[in-house]
Amino acid sequence: MDDKNLEKIYKDIRKRVHEKYEKRKEFAIHATIFTFSMLFVWLVIFSPNDFGDSGIFEIFATAISCLWAIGFVAHGVDFGFTEMRENAIDREIERTRLFGEGGKLKNEDIGLRLREDGEFIDFDYDAIDNDEPRQDRA
Repeated sequence: MDDKNLEKIYKDIRKRVHEKYEKRKEFAIHATIFTFSMLFVWLVIFSPNDFGDSGIFEIFATAISCLWAIGFVAHGVDFGFTEMRENAIDREIERTRLFGEGGKLKNEDIGLRLREDGEFIDFDYDAIDNDEPRQDRA
């Protein structure tokens, strides 16, 4: 690859990671503001006050709390699904990089695998693809 392609790939990756952390930061800020605001509002409601006996402040505070809670939950669901989508994309990219178009490992890699006793053994992925019995190497 030439330098321009590498620079473009680097910028794209940096932008994607930056956007991911910005979403995390936005959700953390929203959670913090929501928590402290709700604590303040409900402490005011349950403290002795001179708002009268009509209960208008309590009704208003409850309505605001419920609507904001709905928005906060929606933001959390959006954040969660965005994270899950990004993780799925990353897994698929890794799988595509690991496996070629034909479903076999690139370069016919030979890997390592753990036996039941915890010892590493050489493992030939092509032998499994061809349903050939594999030979353990001592």
